[in-house]
Amino acid sequence: MIFRNIEKYIRNPYKRVSFLIAQVANLTMSTYLEKIFCMALLNSIQFNSLKNILSKTN
Repeated sequence: MIFRNIEKYIRNPYKRVSFLIAQVANLTMSTYLEKIFCMALLNSIQFNSLKNILSKTN
């Protein structure tokens, strides 16, 4: 199951970056709140990049 998720993430360049950051976060972040903050930050980065792509196509 882990390998399927990795394969899915590698196909999408934005998810590839967020996946790598999430892996690093899992190794370095110690507390639960820090992990929540890191994931919220990743979600905002993904949303902004998606918004940029949509604004370029329109």
